[in-house]
Amino acid sequence: MESSNLFTALDEKKSGFISRQDLLDFLEKHGISDDDPRIYKTKTSLKKPVPKNPDEPLIDRAVFGKVIHENKLIERAIKGDFIIPDFDSFSKEFVQIHQKATKIRTGELASYIPQLAKADPYLWSASICTVDGQIFSTGDYQQKFCVESAGKPVSYAIALECLGLPHNPLINSGAIMCTSLIGQGMPAHDKFDLLLDRWQDLVGIERPTFNNSVYLSERQTADRNFALAYFMRENSLYILQCRKHY
Repeated sequence: MESSNLFTALDEKKSGFISRQDLLDFLEKHGISDDDPRIYKTKTSLKKPVPKNPDEPLIDRAVFGKVIHENKLIERAIKGDFIIPDFDSFSKEFVQIHQKATKIRTGELASYIPQLAKADPYLWSASICTVDGQIFSTGDYQQKFCVESAGKPVSYAIALECLGLPHNPLINSGAIMCTSLIGQGMPAHDKFDLLLDRWQDLVGIERPTFNNSVYLSERQTADRNFALAYFMRENSLYILQCRKHY
């Protein structure tokens, strides 16, 4: 669908104007969410009302054409040039799969960390992000949760980017070593900010937060992890790992 045809399709009242929300709804159907940073500039420019409609940010055909020309992402959505062209139908099937999986009640909460054992076992969400940045979520996706060991590959990637490391088995000892290598020589608060900034780059939308109660619960039951860290420090393993690469 070309931009002119899209404008005509969105202009159901044949008034010569479409609303900003019409365009955002169209993009959402194609997997481009309202808070996608790639359309932030476009959203800002569309807030400017046209002279004939000072109370509502309506868009005429000329402005619409300019917006499409300036943002290739919107142009790709119009042409159906994403990895999943019919994202609206895909999303509906995704919801059906999620609803079927909701009926599964087997499994147990992680009880080795006291705070994790308190989690609601029936919270369940599913999200997808394609290579083109088409995003869709369903279920309890607005509920915050701790990434726990799912964060190990991210810490490894950050350490790899900063230093270039050998193989990491992604078990606790490897994760401890990688974390110790990130931001070497920096004070703890700067390391913390560095990690959150990298997570922010990956997430792209909402900044990740820190759950202090889970951290305290983890620390209270972390005797084995402390032992692993002391063992590696005693044997200077983190130094050996660096020397292998340099």
